[in-house]
Amino acid sequence: IFFRVVAWLLLCTMKHLKGLFHGDGDKEKVDSPKNLDHFKVGKAPHNLGPLIVFVNPKSGGNQGHQVKKDMLELLGPEQVFDLTEGGPEPGLRKYVKDGQFVPCRVLACGGDGTPGWILTVMDTMKCGNEPPIAVLPLGTGNDISRVLGWGPGYKGEPMSEVMRGLYTAHVVPFDRWSCRVGDTEGRPLNNYFSMGVDTDILLRFHEARQKNPEKFNNREMNKMHYIKFSMSEFVDDVKGRNTPLPQCCTVWADGKAQALPQEALGLMVLNIQSYGGGAKMWQSPSDMLPQSFSDEMLEIGYVKGTKHMAEIQSGLSHAIPICQCKHLKISVTEDLAMQVDGEPWLQKVPPSSVGIDVEISHLKQNRMMQHVDSKIR
Repeated sequence: IFFRVVAWLLLCTMKHLKGLFHGDGDKEKVDSPKNLDHFKVGKAPHNLGPLIVFVNPKSGGNQGHQVKKDMLELLGPEQVFDLTEGGPEPGLRKYVKDGQFVPCRVLACGGDGTPGWILTVMDTMKCGNEPPIAVLPLGTGNDISRVLGWGPGYKGEPMSEVMRGLYTAHVVPFDRWSCRVGDTEGRPLNNYFSMGVDTDILLRFHEARQKNPEKFNNREMNKMHYIKFSMSEFVDDVKGRNTPLPQCCTVWADGKAQALPQEALGLMVLNIQSYGGGAKMWQSPSDMLPQSFSDEMLEIGYVKGTKHMAEIQSGLSHAIPICQCKHLKISVTEDLAMQVDGEPWLQKVPPSSVGIDVEISHLKQNRMMQHVDSKIR
C-alpha cells in the first residue's frame, strides 16, 4: 500500500510539472471566460482591440454555417459578420472612427479568397491603422492559411483551440502586389500568378464548378475533380498540344529580359511558399535570397508540363528558378489561361493586336496574424 501511495503521489506531481512546463496551465486560462474577454468589445486590451469575425458560410460545405453559429455564441452579433450579407465593408465600417480603424483584429473564415476580399475592401476604404488578419481555413487550397501557420483546413476543432492560437499569434508584414493586364485596372495579388499548362487545369476546374456547383461542395471531391482535369491536360501535354512559352511570351524582370527555354510550358510568379493547396513550388538556389512574403520580392520560375507539376505536388520537385525581382513584365502574343490567387481566366489577344502586357508591381504591405508555431516568414 505504501508503494502504491508513493507511486500515486509521484504520478500526480509529474502531471502537475507537465502542466507547468508544457502549457496546460495556460490552456485552462485560455478556455476560461476571463480569457474570452481578451477578444470582446469593451473588454479586450485597448492596444489590441476586439476580434472581428467574417464568415463565408458557403465555404467548406456546411462548415461555414457551423463556424458562424459557434462564433456568434462566443462573441455575439456585433463582432460576427456573414459575408453573404453585404460583404466585409458593413462590418469593417463599424470599427472606423474619424477615418481610422480603431484597434481591432480580424479573423477571416473561408478559403484564400476570403482574406483577399477583406484586404481589397480595406484598400478601397482608404482608412488608416488597418487591422491585422488571421485565417480560419474553410476552403480547398488554403495556401495563405498554410504559410501563416493556421493549417491546411479546419477540421471542426473546438473554438477554444482557435482562440488559443489567436491569443499567442504574431503580427507580421505581408507583401501584396498589383497585377495589371493590358489597359485594365490592376487587381490585387496576394499569393501567386501563373499562366500556361497548370492554369489550363485550374480554368477547366473553375468552369466545371461554375456549371455544376453542387458537385464541388467538399475538399475531397474537389481534389478528385482536379485530378480528372489534370489527366486530360496530361494527354494534351503528351500529344504536344501545349504551346512552349518562348513561342508566345517574353519576360522582363526589373527591366532585364529573361531567357525562357523551350521546355517551359508554365510560368510561376510567387509571393508565398505554398501553391495550389500546399505544393512547395520554390527552392532558392545558392545565388538567390531565401523566399519570404515580407521582402518585397517575387520569385519567378517555370514548369515543364503536367508530369513536372505532379512531381511538385508530390514533393519530389520544384519549379525551375528563373530570377527574383521587384517588378515583372510579361508580353503575351497568344490566348493563354492565366490566374491570380486561384481565380483563372482565359486571356484573349485581339487579332489586330501585337500582344498584351501583364505587369506586376509591389502594392503595399499589410499586417497579418501568424500562428506562433509557424516557421515561415
